[in-house]
Amino acid sequence: MREARDLEPFARLLNTEWATGDHVQVGDRVAAVIQATAALPHPWVPWRAGEQFAALAAGQTFRYDIVKPQPQAQTPADLRKHGVAWIRLHASDQRGLAAQELDRFFRNPSRDRLRRCQQCTHWFIDMTRNKSAQRCQRKCTIAWSNAQRMKTRKRGSR
Repeated sequence: MREARDLEPFARLLNTEWATGDHVQVGDRVAAVIQATAALPHPWVPWRAGEQFAALAAGQTFRYDIVKPQPQAQTPADLRKHGVAWIRLHASDQRGLAAQELDRFFRNPSRDRLRRCQQCTHWFIDMTRNKSAQRCQRKCTIAWSNAQRMKTRKRGSR
């Protein structure tokens, strides 16, 4: 389940930065790659998803930074003595960030748990044991069920 939790920052980007405003096109392209990826299980990436990813990532430049975090009171002595470096990869823009996140997504064995809610289209991580969640929250399940009942009633009244 830890691998599934690693997808949460990606889902957050899909639901916030890439959902509205200037970056909707990035979100749409990322969503298309995710949907194309569903055709094959991890670790394989379908050719179509690979082509879409390559188009999104084309021309992107990345740079590495080294950050030295400040030791905390609970930091072990050997880490204090030698110091720790965090190595971070930075993208040049939102498309680069999308490519970076998709790369992590492709390598995540729990990538099939990243889902889009059938009711509100919000991205979420399916944490059910049998990977059966289709909606992000109980209120979406209730709204979806009510909508299905209304459809049935309309068909029955004709």
